[in-house]
Order: sequence, then structure tokens, then C-alpha cells
Amino acid sequence: MANLQPQPALLQPPWNAVVRHNTFASFYNDATKDPCLGQYARIMNRFDPNQANMIQPEVLLDQALGAGGVPQAYLACAATRRGPRIYVLHLPARFTGALDGRTTPWDNNLYAFLGEVTQGTVTTVVFPNTAFNVIEHIRARTTEFILQNLEAVNGTEGFPPVPQNDPQVTDIATRYIMYLPARYVSLM
Repeated sequence: MANLQPQPALLQPPWNAVVRHNTFASFYNDATKDPCLGQYARIMNRFDPNQANMIQPEVLLDQALGAGGVPQAYLACAATRRGPRIYVLHLPARFTGALDGRTTPWDNNLYAFLGEVTQGTVTTVVFPNTAFNVIEHIRARTTEFILQNLEAVNGTEGFPPVPQNDPQVTDIATRYIMYLPARYVSLM
């Protein structure tokens, strides 16, 4: 006969207990979930459009959508009435249809989360299927200029617009949306 006597409760969860996160910030700050373990060179190189064997946008998109619960965030820039706005999209996914076959307007659409959990709700937005396409001939400040002038922009709106013939400007190629390492998500 089985012992049905009450057992003493564990004072601490087992070492391999699942941690539940209530906010995206705690999710991204959980170093045990970081697939790169702080070493981001390999994944950042996969998004580099200037490499000889550039990863095709469709391949990156499929891999991002198939990553499941792996922390993944992306930087996007949008033109707004007040000027450019940089924001973070995270955990992109594809809305799948119902198991019983009923179709909905959302079937196979891509979405991602925008921002943080607010009063128990999250904001979802469309994640473009062209997210990782390459844009060429973007004028941007050089890395050297940015590093030399970081203190000057601390607490301000950022760097001023790029003038036409500025020697501190370079022509770059980039993706529409770029990968943001998990350890930097809380900065954005």
C-alpha cells in the first residue's frame, strides 16, 4: 500500500526548476536563456550584408520564425512625423491556423511583440516578411566618429542629421531590421 502521509514541503525549488518571467525585461536579462552566452560575433556576422556568402533574407526569416522561445530581438527604424524612431521588435512568429481547419484573417501572417508587458497586456505588430532584405547606399556616421562623440550626445536627442559632404560619413549596406543581442535589449 502506498504511503499517503503528507510529505514535508521543499523550502527551495530544485536547481533545474523552470523560471517564469512576468516581463520581457526579465526574460531578456536571464543569462541562462541567451543562446549566444554573450558571444554575439557569429550571429551578427550572419546578418552582415557585406560578407562574401551573404545569408539570404528568406533563410534568416525562416530561422527567426523557427527559433521558438529563444530570446531574439530586432532593431527597426521608422519614419514618423516627428522624425526617425528606433524601436525593438521581439520574438517574431507566424500565426498558425486552427487545428480544426477554420480559416481566420490572421492565418500565416507574421507578428512580433513591441515593447514591454503593460498592465498584463502586450502589443503585437506586423513583422514584415521583408525584414531581412538588404538596403544599400545608406549614409551613416563612421564608427570612429560615433565613439569619439558619445559623451557629447549623452542625454540629448542623438547625433544631428548627416550633411551631404561630411568626411565623417560612410556609405553602408544594412538589413531593414537588424538583430539586437539579448544583453542589450533592456537598453532600448
